[in-house]
Amino acid sequence: MSRNPPDVSVIIPTYNRREYLQRATESCFEDENALDIEVIVVDDGSTDDTRAYLESLEDERVHTIFQENQGGSAARNRGMEKARGKYLKFLDDDDYLHPGGLKAQHEALEGSGADVCYGDHILRWEEEERDSQHCTNAEAPDLFTALATSSVDRMPLLFLMRHSSVESVRWDESMEYLEDYAFMLEASSQGLSCEKVDVPVAVHYIHEGPRLSDRMEEERSAFLLRRKCEMFWGAFQRLLNNDPRPPSLLDTGAAAVWEQAHKLAPFDFSEFVEWYRKIKRVHPDFRPERPHPLLKFSDRLFSPLVTEIVLQPYRKLRSTAQRR
Repeated sequence: MSRNPPDVSVIIPTYNRREYLQRATESCFEDENALDIEVIVVDDGSTDDTRAYLESLEDERVHTIFQENQGGSAARNRGMEKARGKYLKFLDDDDYLHPGGLKAQHEALEGSGADVCYGDHILRWEEEERDSQHCTNAEAPDLFTALATSSVDRMPLLFLMRHSSVESVRWDESMEYLEDYAFMLEASSQGLSCEKVDVPVAVHYIHEGPRLSDRMEEERSAFLLRRKCEMFWGAFQRLLNNDPRPPSLLDTGAAAVWEQAHKLAPFDFSEFVEWYRKIKRVHPDFRPERPHPLLKFSDRLFSPLVTEIVLQPYRKLRSTAQRR
């Protein structure tokens, strides 16, 4: 083991995915001549041959932790406790890093002094007949703006983070869903600056393994949207109390909360109204972006709330039809 802290710590939680884990681990060393990297694999109680594989490794750069099954967030927190690198990267066991990406991110952070660096990513499907897709992410000055405007994907594998900038942030082990959303927004509430590299940094692998269905029952959809409202609002409020705070924070934060609350409106309009009133208390002049001139006119003539009251029966009908 290197006496000095490594350049990068890559944290990989794993559970019963031996067939993917080796690829994920090996991808971290594509730039081995350029960077000093440690990989921390946290086996979250696997019952396949994952443990045998990890115990067979003879690479001092790979550190293994074995724990009883506690979930991915607990595994990531355990990895963070052991990480010694100047920078952190979170990588799921079924995804992998793109050659050259980690080196490019490291150089960008070293040169700029920013807190976080992100890049593009590749979508790759298990079905061989589907072509890979190169997904680009836009420029953003800070992490909250990147997430709030949806200009950058929230997947943690895209980001290389300065360890000292996120050392107080932890993964919420009580969350069954949206734990990546929660972690990234909590990190963004620290006021983290961003740097972008114009190269793919990771591959997100889409396969037939367990995933949350895109077509969820109404109760779960509403629950997840409420959680998103709460998470964006929490990060927004913490940043409002920061000194300094991003110049465009009022507009960006209010729009982010509105977007999630607006999706919640067909399920629970009264709750949407509560969120709108919260937004107006901190940003009295807020008006949402509208796709149609008539809606913009209605917002100016009356208010966004009146516009939504008029549209609510139609939106609820359309939302119900889409879920059938």
